[in-house]
Amino acid sequence: MAVVCILSTAACTSNQSGKLFESVQPARGSGNSQQTIVIDVENKYKIARQQGDLEQICKRAQLTASTYFYIQGYDSTTHQFWKSIESRDCKAFQAEESRMLKEEAIQMISPFRSVMNQTID
Repeated sequence: MAVVCILSTAACTSNQSGKLFESVQPARGSGNSQQTIVIDVENKYKIARQQGDLEQICKRAQLTASTYFYIQGYDSTTHQFWKSIESRDCKAFQAEESRMLKEEAIQMISPFRSVMNQTID
């Protein structure tokens, strides 16, 4: 299912394969500084996704959603769209961080396992 949105500052597309905002084109009558900000923020999000660092992806999604909130307001379709992306990306980061913390805890206690498994006479 493809998602298409028309913004007051740009036109955007998204599809299920994870490709977001492949083409960002200025809408007529848009403010140049707002347009520049939106394009810059979205491009930095795309770069973070390409690099694959889940923490940076989460932070960039948060920044993009916040940018649309500031420019277009809470009820903006685009703000809500980016909030859903933020939620998805930050959940992925939190799950990965939790997995890494569990692995670290297991590694920390592994030297003590043999002692813990010994029977007491």
